[in-house]
Amino acid sequence: MPAIPVKYKCGHEGVEDRDDIENIPKWQAWALEKKVCKSCWMTDKRKSKGGEAVDNARILGLPNLAGSQKQVNWAMILRHQIISGPVLIREGSQKFDPRTNPAALRYLPIQEEQLKEIRGNTSAKWWIDQREKTLEQILEERITAKVEGARDAAKDNGTNGEGAHAPF
Repeated sequence: MPAIPVKYKCGHEGVEDRDDIENIPKWQAWALEKKVCKSCWMTDKRKSKGGEAVDNARILGLPNLAGSQKQVNWAMILRHQIISGPVLIREGSQKFDPRTNPAALRYLPIQEEQLKEIRGNTSAKWWIDQREKTLEQILEERITAKVEGARDAAKDNGTNGEGAHAPF
C-alpha cells in the first residue's frame, strides 16, 4: 500500500497509507498535516477521560487509588465507567429490585454494605481486573459469596443454613 510522508500538527512525523495516492488532491494532503498523529490523539483522548474520572471521583468522595501511576490512571477511568455506568441497582436490576423480586428486600443491607466496600476499594489492580464487568455483576458476585459464606458458616454451626437464601 503506498504511503504519504506527513509532518503532523503535533510535530511528529509519520506516513499515511493510501491506496489512491495518485488521486489525492493537494488540499487533502495538506489536511493530513493539520491533524495530530494517532499517538497524540489517543493521549489526548485518555487525558480527557481521565479528567472526567478525576472530577467524578472528587464529587462522589471516592478515595485515591494505589498502584503504579500507569495503573492508577487506567483504573480511575475504569472505576468511573463502572460506578457511573447505566446500571441502576435498585431501579434497573430485577435481581436486586424488591419490586420485582420480594426476596431481594432482605438483602438491601448487604447490597448497601457491598456497594460501600466497592466504592471504597483503593486497589488500582482490582479495578483493572473488574474492567469487563458491570456494577451489577460485581455486586451479584459479592452478595452471592457473602450469602454462601453465611450459609456455609450456618451449616458448620449445625443450623443447616436456614435463613441464608440468595435472592437469585
